[in-house]
Amino acid sequence: MKVGTLPLDRVRTFGDPAELFFNVNRPEELARAEDVWRRRG
Repeated sequence: MKVGTLPLDRVRTFGDPAELFFNVNRPEELARAEDVWRRRG
């Protein structure tokens, strides 16, 4: 498997890293994920 790194500036072109990379393990985290999904349309 090839592994690489992606500079944070490049990640930001896709969106807020705090919204792109978070775990969904609890109901409140799922609610947050659904809220982000609705806002992005």
